[in-house]
Amino acid sequence: MSPIVEMGVDFNLAEKQAALATAPAPASVYTLQVISIEAGVSKKRRGRLMWMLQIVNAVEPSLNGKKVSYFTNIPTHDDMTGVGFVVQLTKALGKPWNGTTLNTDEYLGLTAAANVGISPDGKWNNIISFV
Repeated sequence: MSPIVEMGVDFNLAEKQAALATAPAPASVYTLQVISIEAGVSKKRRGRLMWMLQIVNAVEPSLNGKKVSYFTNIPTHDDMTGVGFVVQLTKALGKPWNGTTLNTDEYLGLTAAANVGISPDGKWNNIISFV
């Protein structure tokens, strides 16, 4: 393989495009669509779900596809800390869970309107509330 790689664009153009792609969307109300949900464990060793959502149907088309992550604790009978986050999200998606189990596959593709803000460091979008 040659040590020379044709990049197709110069660095300055690539850097500008990268900045646009990774910049958070302006604070506003957006429709967010669930694109993935991963189970994991929090730093405090609690079960949690990481919901990955993306902006869809934005007035400014370049904002479509921007990602927003949302973390919810998995409640237990012993620890209901943060249960409001998963209740608010599933209700906003129009699908509160039934019984004591939640099937993550049933939430993929669902949408909710959310008031989206920007993190204090200016790097990420955060969900402030559901509309």
